[in-house]
Amino acid sequence: MSSLILASPAHAAPTQNKFVTILYETWADYWLSIFGPANTWCRLPAPYDASCPVADQSVAECPYTSFHWWGAPALFNGDINQYRFRKADGTANNALIDNHASLLAAAGIDFITIDYSNSNLVDSRFNNATLTLLTRFRDRMAAGQATPKVAFFNSGSSHSTLYNTFYTAFPASLFFHVGGKPLLMSNDCTGAPQFTCKPIAGLQNSTATWSFKERTPQPYYSSNGWPEEISVVPATQADYINSCLGNALGRRGGATLNEQWSSVTGSNPTYVFVTGWNEWGSQNVNPGNLSSPYPSLRPLLTDEWNPEFSSDFEPMYGGHGTFYYDQLKAKVAQYKRNAPNFVLRSISSGNWLFKYYAGGNDLGGSNFTTTFPWAAGSQFQPITGDFDNDGYSDIAVRDVLNGVWHFARRIAPYVYSHTVSFTWAAGAQFQPLVADFDNDGRTDIGLRDTTTGAWHFARQVGPYTYAHNNSFTWAAGGNYQPFIGDFDQNGRTDIGLRDTASGAWYLAHWVAPYAYSNALAFSWASGSNYQPITGDWDGDSRQDIGLRDSTTGNIVLLNNSGTFSFGNQETYRGPSGSDYQLLIAPNSPNGP
Repeated sequence: MSSLILASPAHAAPTQNKFVTILYETWADYWLSIFGPANTWCRLPAPYDASCPVADQSVAECPYTSFHWWGAPALFNGDINQYRFRKADGTANNALIDNHASLLAAAGIDFITIDYSNSNLVDSRFNNATLTLLTRFRDRMAAGQATPKVAFFNSGSSHSTLYNTFYTAFPASLFFHVGGKPLLMSNDCTGAPQFTCKPIAGLQNSTATWSFKERTPQPYYSSNGWPEEISVVPATQADYINSCLGNALGRRGGATLNEQWSSVTGSNPTYVFVTGWNEWGSQNVNPGNLSSPYPSLRPLLTDEWNPEFSSDFEPMYGGHGTFYYDQLKAKVAQYKRNAPNFVLRSISSGNWLFKYYAGGNDLGGSNFTTTFPWAAGSQFQPITGDFDNDGYSDIAVRDVLNGVWHFARRIAPYVYSHTVSFTWAAGAQFQPLVADFDNDGRTDIGLRDTTTGAWHFARQVGPYTYAHNNSFTWAAGGNYQPFIGDFDQNGRTDIGLRDTASGAWYLAHWVAPYAYSNALAFSWASGSNYQPITGDWDGDSRQDIGLRDSTTGNIVLLNNSGTFSFGNQETYRGPSGSDYQLLIAPNSPNGP
């Protein structure tokens, strides 16, 4: 397979299409209004552990439906009685809301998902807390303060009431949108025409819906051939978090979070759903008549038990402090570091598949994907580049049978018009190249002859017009795949070869116009099933590298950590098969 490479120029920071939400609780007002000060809540008897040494432990201090406070937030020195969104006198607790908004925004949370999954909408105590929160978020946004947007996780059948209660009272800019509508998550998406509604569940080990919590390794939900959503928690369970079955997994000093986050770096979905924030209490849900192996009297807690078996990322008073918040902040930054734009052409159908992690839009909720049909057949070699110098990326194919290069210029986002062509060098022994080889700011083309090792360069002299009068000879053989980019950050385009037999990547630095010096090598993944790609994945103006495995569809990226050394491996899961050829579109400030 030919290696089809587009070298990306330096560019402004792209608008990323990677989003993180966190499950956000507004229950404190409800709890405190019913049960009074936190020090009167239920207390778990000792000894108390997941092995259930005594089947029927005393529940006198923790009766059925009562709430247990497993820990305390760092704010207000752990005084949970100050944790109402609306104070006893009816005024907003802006110190609380500002603290949450600032911490979450600093952690890279794009939007909070307010938990209304337990039919909360019928209780004014929940709604008053939420209205107070939304009012403060609105005012913060108006003042230019970093603040996450808002979405809801709502139980079914009440979506119109949810919309009329909250969405009609606040500006649309307060809420997170997908496909032109506010995003909603629910176990039942019927009756939600005002929303883009995503079905969601938890602990189902299923790829059928979005999820807010799963055991490791978590499945992910796919849309249009690409991962769309995955959940992450710092601790989890299969049923109750202290059920005696031994199926709960604690925080383990961050090991559980690390394992869960490895599923993120191994799939890179568009959305990461993190659980959770501000859920310091949990309820005894054992009515006393559960079947074996559950004891008849022992308290059972669904999601939160103690500092080890709990899932809150909010900084804790004492205990683990800011450790899990700091971990979350670092991992979100890692997830958002790279924003590649993939273009896959199907040889058999001619469909061009676009998956944008930066720029563009969600095109009606299509997971930032779209297609464009053009030029089926194995005689065509695809390329991308700004061939008409208008600041947008165009597409093109080279016909190996007659040497005609057909250009389809971009006329609208993801829409192209085939109007011009250029003829140069027929033959399947040539591998096409695209880059600014003469450093004049315009996109040139080139050919590497696998039989002779000659690199032929055709500089652009006008839109779709080229003068081919320069060449450079280096390393003949069809086992080499060319790659291109500025790897030493001198503003010049370097060239390179990947040896499919050994996995060695050889770099030849630019030393003069159309002259190069083979100086460096990097070893990574042998095999002809891999296609090399290059681009500036993280926007730091250094050329990074990647590989697509045709057998799995996995696209693995590495970041440039030096002149020609790479690390920070992460995986993107796209369509598999050798029918697809992968190209990279640069993150243009002008969009797709």
